[in-house]
Amino acid sequence: MVGDKQSIRPGFSSTRIVVRSALEKTSEADTAQELKGKTLAGPARASFGTFVVAEFLKRHGMALSDVNYVELPFPSMLAALTNGAIDGAVMIEPFLSQALRSGAAKPLSDPSAYLPAGVSVVPLVYSESFARDRARAQAFMTAYMQGVRLYNDAFVKGRDRDKVIAVIAHRANVSPMLIRYGFLPALDPNQHVDKSFLAAAQAFFIEQGMLQGKADIDTLVDASFAEAAVRELGEYH
Repeated sequence: MVGDKQSIRPGFSSTRIVVRSALEKTSEADTAQELKGKTLAGPARASFGTFVVAEFLKRHGMALSDVNYVELPFPSMLAALTNGAIDGAVMIEPFLSQALRSGAAKPLSDPSAYLPAGVSVVPLVYSESFARDRARAQAFMTAYMQGVRLYNDAFVKGRDRDKVIAVIAHRANVSPMLIRYGFLPALDPNQHVDKSFLAAAQAFFIEQGMLQGKADIDTLVDASFAEAAVRELGEYH
């Protein structure tokens, strides 16, 4: 793990928990209680989505065992919410915006409200062979960091926002409206990876029986590429 491919901070999170519109109550806490015994879906049990759901339920005095948590591919979630096969789901873009626009679902929680700011939920990972090719691996990181900083310039500071939206929409082959009005992830402009969060996530998956052994986080994270890029480009504020 060498950097950040998707993180969470206030105002930036492309992962959200949604519920069927009929279940929405006047407050998040009341809606959470409404989910007891009901079916929530995630893309896989061994995924960040499961961690998000568990932390959300803990926030409201509940546990994962208080709901029927099932695996369902993202593209199938909208139909399942529409026909009542599931009562809620942890979703990502573009499926998240599609579900909300359809009226079948309402947003329930923003993980940035209960997870530490800046945690990298999807790290940027190098293969061992690529990492050993130091010059190329460093050049990639420096270029990637420049792109991430343009992203932050656009969506945090409002600089060249329309231009950046057009580039992302073109390269991702999606509507510019999805980028403009969708739920955007955070991207750390200095490519910091929070080891304490990785340790907490690992402990959760061990507790759930999804990991059998404990990995050494220090050996899994190599910050040297990001640190070298920051030395070249300067610290981003």
